[in-house]
Amino acid sequence: TGYRGRVGIFELMMINTELRDLIVKRVPLSEIRAAAKANGMKTLKEDGL
Repeated sequence: TGYRGRVGIFELMMINTELRDLIVKRVPLSEIRAAAKANGMKTLKEDGL
């Protein structure tokens, strides 16, 4: 399949009530991203990758 020997790198965003409500309301991604970061999420870039 071409994936042998490769390592996956993932970013995880834990969904809390605030984020769920923003997603349901279909707010812009920038607002969801800001709320996630305010709740402690680190992006791959911030985490050093």
